[in-house]
Amino acid sequence: MRTWLITGCATGFGALLAQMLLDCGECVAASDRDVNALDHLRCAEADRLLKLQLDVTAAEQAREAVAAAAAHFGRIDLLVNNAGLGLGGPFEEIAPARVEQLFAVNVLGLMTVTRAVLPQLRAQGGGRIINLSSDSGRIGQPFQSVYCATKYAVEGFSAALAGEVQPFGIAVVLIEPCGFFATPMPAGALRDALMNLPADSPYHPAVMALADAAQSRAAAAQDPAIVVAAIIAAADAPQPSLRYAVGDATVVAQLQI
Repeated sequence: MRTWLITGCATGFGALLAQMLLDCGECVAASDRDVNALDHLRCAEADRLLKLQLDVTAAEQAREAVAAAAAHFGRIDLLVNNAGLGLGGPFEEIAPARVEQLFAVNVLGLMTVTRAVLPQLRAQGGGRIINLSSDSGRIGQPFQSVYCATKYAVEGFSAALAGEVQPFGIAVVLIEPCGFFATPMPAGALRDALMNLPADSPYHPAVMALADAAQSRAAAAQDPAIVVAAIIAAADAPQPSLRYAVGDATVVAQLQI
């Protein structure tokens, strides 16, 4: 029985992963910036589930969450940095505050939680850090420039960190969902981009054409359970790879301009 600390468990991959692990008998410290959004999680043995409020951009909350999980379960075997935001639209028209918010959550937030958990993993003699990236961390997508930039940062950070912590028995893994999955993020990012796109924008025709293509592809979105299965496989592997690409990347490739 292992202990998992997972960020962003309100919806999407995080919610599905947390519940699947609980159903399999694992211990889960499930976190989200709104702890009430974790009420959907169910566990027959109440002591195997710890719900934590954690805004990944808040360093003190990250330290408190790690301390609470370690105190409750005795150790933390795996950290899954799942919390993240999506953002679409022409870079020229995205407000700087939105750019900063995305980096604050997707990059700095991931680093903040990782920094908080590393002393615990070193002290107990090892563990695993699993970071949710994307094929957007290796392929630049038009009108996803800021999101891609955050995921490229996650890729570089994770690859470098892996070499730093390997001597302590800590493995770092990147999970790269490829293409569209049936989670709230893709649809939300697309809807947000369209709502904030002025009708007189010089990018309007290209964005609308790409949005139409994306919506048709999203109708056949992939099952997020395959991403969860890849996370668990990486956790189970005696010597995990640095990267696991999961899903059909050709769907995104077909949307290139």
